[in-house]
Amino acid sequence: MSTIISILVTYNQLLLSQINELLIFIAKNIPLKAPKYDMTSPKYKKLTVDKLPIIKTFEHLDYNQLLNEYKLANGKDKKPVNPRGKNPVAPDTVCPRCGAPHNYIYDNAGGRGQLCCKVCDLHFSKNKVDFKTALFICPYCGHALSKKKDRKNFYVHKCVNKKCDFYLNSLAKLSLKDLEEYKNDKHKFKLHYIYREFTTNYFDVDLSSMPKGATSLKFRNFSSHVMGLCLTYNVNLGLSTRHTARALWEIHG
Repeated sequence: MSTIISILVTYNQLLLSQINELLIFIAKNIPLKAPKYDMTSPKYKKLTVDKLPIIKTFEHLDYNQLLNEYKLANGKDKKPVNPRGKNPVAPDTVCPRCGAPHNYIYDNAGGRGQLCCKVCDLHFSKNKVDFKTALFICPYCGHALSKKKDRKNFYVHKCVNKKCDFYLNSLAKLSLKDLEEYKNDKHKFKLHYIYREFTTNYFDVDLSSMPKGATSLKFRNFSSHVMGLCLTYNVNLGLSTRHTARALWEIHG
């Protein structure tokens, strides 16, 4: 009897050893789950939405008030600019932010177009006349976004800074194969931060001029509560229409 038990114990240990080797082989060579698509890859980032930019408003100031504040703080008047270079500022030049005249504005780039106001310290271009009331700033690097595309209902603003953390992180995630594809077809990848500014004013939409096939939100046969439940089960929970109908019947009667 003892001989049979010892044989069974030895055979059991042999089976456990073989099972352990089989598990190691499966873990190394047979994937238990199918690989998922890497949605974090920059190649698929056109399907993702970036976080909102920082909105910087253009504040208009009064240069007379700023000059009075400077006099109260320092006990003397702020002297106008004494131009010494070969590029004097035109007499009709006015600071777009505080309204200071040309005698408080000086050439800051040796004739290359950039001017600086001595009163409010604003740097601006003498050729630019349309100053925006709001400026979109990249939330990753702090640079101003550039308007790249003008669509029918929105504008596309893009961060073109090559040292932006968003761009550098996206570029680092590219594989060697994707990097070669990016060099040939850059439009397939989204590496820069992008923001879409929608221009449609929904408060000005005339409901009476809606097309004939437009869907109305007036519920005739069912209440809005029932329709909300249907959308919750079907969209939020991902149930099919058959399972949605069954859930409404069994849960809500």
